[in-house]
Amino acid sequence: MKKIVVKSKLRFSIFLLLVFTVGFFSCYSILGCGVAYSKSNEDYITYVVDKGDTLWGIARENTKKGEDVREVIYEIEKYNNINAHIIAGQEIKIPL
Repeated sequence: MKKIVVKSKLRFSIFLLLVFTVGFFSCYSILGCGVAYSKSNEDYITYVVDKGDTLWGIARENTKKGEDVREVIYEIEKYNNINAHIIAGQEIKIPL
């Protein structure tokens, strides 16, 4: 039987660290530990934009007590995949 000799302890340590890191992240992703959760697509109200409406005004009307209007604007933009530009007649979904 052939005897295995480690010539460089540093290279061997780096190799082991790499193997364990790859193994850890593989198990982590396979087991679903890093699953992201999002709001259901049914947790929203539909709002039709009127002439003169702004995203700030719409968000302010739909802000809960203690919630920051800027965070609501961000959620509306993200939920609808839009930027701050809205037009009259446009339907936007406002997350609850």
